[in-house]
Amino acid sequence: MAVACALVLLVPGCGEGPEAGEDGAAGPGEPPSAEPPPPAGESGFAGAARVDGFPAIPPSLTGDLLLVDGLLRFEPCGPDGPVGDAQPVEDATGGDARQALDELGYGSDRVRVAAVLEGGEIQEIRYAHPEDQRCLDLLPDARLEARGNEPFWNLQTLNGEAVWRTPEELEGLTWFDGAWEPMEGGAARYEARRDGVDGAEFVRLEIVPERCRDSMAGTWHPFSATVRLGGFTWEGCAVEGRRALPAGP
Repeated sequence: MAVACALVLLVPGCGEGPEAGEDGAAGPGEPPSAEPPPPAGESGFAGAARVDGFPAIPPSLTGDLLLVDGLLRFEPCGPDGPVGDAQPVEDATGGDARQALDELGYGSDRVRVAAVLEGGEIQEIRYAHPEDQRCLDLLPDARLEARGNEPFWNLQTLNGEAVWRTPEELEGLTWFDGAWEPMEGGAARYEARRDGVDGAEFVRLEIVPERCRDSMAGTWHPFSATVRLGGFTWEGCAVEGRRALPAGP
């Protein structure tokens, strides 16, 4: 039975380092770089229309990619984990499927992925993580999540809000009135605001569609990410979440 792409499921994995290295891979952990803060109350969108510029995300399935007797198979996630019915798939990824197994399978010939499948072909590996990530939680419960390491941080966007978490803010700080704006080459930027002591405060996120590897687990992400907040810059990776489609605020 051919595996067909039916829905979008995206789950959380490890974060990328604060400084991005070559080819989108997270570099060694360093403190976030400081930059001059924008004037209080000034929006980086310069009054642009608040339209939804969230990037187009191809529908994907989460499950396990396996190598059995030299042949690729895909076993989709069910409520309690992989369903136990691994179907053969043709590799149309240009070698990415086998590379993911080599890098993240750790000798098990199995890796957990969010992949684009159509007509019995695996066409793209959106996200790849070692098998220990819970199957249905592979992608975050958000529209998109940017993340990094050393120090740990993540930024989730959902329903016009953004939640920023660090070791000092485990419960998260929430920004409001969030909006996406498209950029060239499939990139996008996001901005949200909150009221601060000295006026409006902004969090800004830019994502670029390129392979980005987590600096600790090696997890594959489809975007590199840059967050600017409070006069500092954090660099890491990003992945669309389970709420990425259908499109919404």
